[in-house]
Amino acid sequence: KPKRKRQRKPKAEKPAEELGPNGEHPPKEKKKRKPREPKEPKPPKEPKPPKEPKPPKEPKPPKEPKPRKPRAPKEPKEPKPPK
Repeated sequence: KPKRKRQRKPKAEKPAEELGPNGEHPPKEKKKRKPREPKEPKPPKEPKPPKEPKPPKEPKPPKEPKPRKPRAPKEPKEPKPPK
């Protein structure tokens, strides 16, 4: 099923007093961004001591598979009466 495209609502016209002398919209004033503060340099990291190797894990015994439930028998449908 294809998606239906939504119709866009027509935008309301701006009143004449908001328009400039040429009948155009005046340009919006942009907000000025604050300059980014420089970050302080981080001190160099100390090297970590080497890790000790872990002892090998014991293998787990294999799991027993669970028995499947028997399938429920289907109930026969009642035949429809002919029209």
